[in-house]
Amino acid sequence: MNYKKPFIILISLIVLIISGCNTKPGSNKTEEIKNNQLTQAEKNQGWELLFDGETLSKWRGLGRDTVQPDHWKVENGTIRKVNNIEVLENTNGIEIDGGDLMTIETFDNFELTFEWKIKKDGNSGIKYNVSEEISTTYGGNHSALGFEYQILDDDSEKYKGKKAVCIKKSEDAVIEIKKQIRVNGLAMKIFETRLSIDEKCLVVAFVAEGRVDFRNVVRELSNKYKKTFRFQQIGSRDEARQLGGYGICGRELCCRKFPGSLKSITTEMARCQMVSHRGTERISGGCGRLMCCLGFEFDQYEELLKKLPKKGDKIKTEGGDGIVIDLNPIMQEVKVKMKDHSIVSVKKEDLR
Repeated sequence: MNYKKPFIILISLIVLIISGCNTKPGSNKTEEIKNNQLTQAEKNQGWELLFDGETLSKWRGLGRDTVQPDHWKVENGTIRKVNNIEVLENTNGIEIDGGDLMTIETFDNFELTFEWKIKKDGNSGIKYNVSEEISTTYGGNHSALGFEYQILDDDSEKYKGKKAVCIKKSEDAVIEIKKQIRVNGLAMKIFETRLSIDEKCLVVAFVAEGRVDFRNVVRELSNKYKKTFRFQQIGSRDEARQLGGYGICGRELCCRKFPGSLKSITTEMARCQMVSHRGTERISGGCGRLMCCLGFEFDQYEELLKKLPKKGDKIKTEGGDGIVIDLNPIMQEVKVKMKDHSIVSVKKEDLR
């Protein structure tokens, strides 16, 4: 059974606009398209508009059914995150809980494009590959746990030199993180650490065979460093994609070469393509999981096999009756064991 891994796009931003342009065939002129509209070509390619410039109908707050109207506004065709100070001023100093904004729909194998505006000294971003369940269980009620594309005011003096500082501090924290993992007896391997530019949150990517209860580790680290620690579990395939490498075919790893989400690969795909008998080691990639390339031609093999009898079926041929012992979907023929124990290859069109 194929497993479709959902991707939830979460944003903590100033403005999000989807826009495009269209060039008419036979013309060098480019037809300008208004913000928050798709061209006909984009529609034909399967693009979907996440924001129409007027409503937040395709969005909701994380851990909520609706959008927090005090924290998120639609203004002049854009989505604006209201400054927390502005929210307090509007509510007479009474704090209203905010949180991240997320799409209602989940996406598999997606590309996201947007236009962004940011205030002076601004610091915002998009979080991706996020589990809402994990976020609400181990993090804040309405704040996402996950990796983040941070978007900063590059011209600001406030952030000059901060990247190198954050990298150094995140690397230094690894020693203590590994120590706490050993103390708590957890079976997990640290893959990467990232400290946010404001130095308030450190995201720890790790690899583990199953689910890991790291709450005590987070508690100890938060008390020591006075920062928010967010642990994000990734799979061995995600690890291989980050590290890179080459497969047994001599080419770059598929997970590294091709962007988008990693399609679930099943033993059914190997069986359908007649390679499952080779053994797990020969059909596994550098990550130790079934090779991504098994999914490339699965649909074609599956369609070809529909036109052939199954192994073990009794069939009639010009030479008599027999039993199917092997299939060749590419050649569209089957091997048949006849009653006299001889084995013959029969084309699909010669079957009776």
